[in-house]
Amino acid sequence: MAYFDDWLNSQHKYPIYQGDPPTTESDYNARISFPEGVSRPSWSEVVAGVALQEVLSKRVHAYFSEDIQGLSLQLEKIYDDIDAGKFGEDAKTGQFYKFIKDIKQKYPKPE
Repeated sequence: MAYFDDWLNSQHKYPIYQGDPPTTESDYNARISFPEGVSRPSWSEVVAGVALQEVLSKRVHAYFSEDIQGLSLQLEKIYDDIDAGKFGEDAKTGQFYKFIKDIKQKYPKPE
């Protein structure tokens, strides 16, 4: 559950603990501390943040298709859409928009 550290670090919380990240509220309360002056997020905030971090990580992985070719593919799609005159609402019919929309639908943000 590396997403635990990723999300808390993105919130500038920097958890202090040893071993694996907690998987339950009681484990979180017992083992996780934070630097002095850093407010402790509730377990429900952590669970929601970890879920969001997982989705964002999967999206980034899908956007970049594991290598630089994914970025090249996106730039090609943007170029082709611009070259085809896809602007404004018409841009939503372009390759790039559809590519990103498909990924966002595949990995929706948790509610």
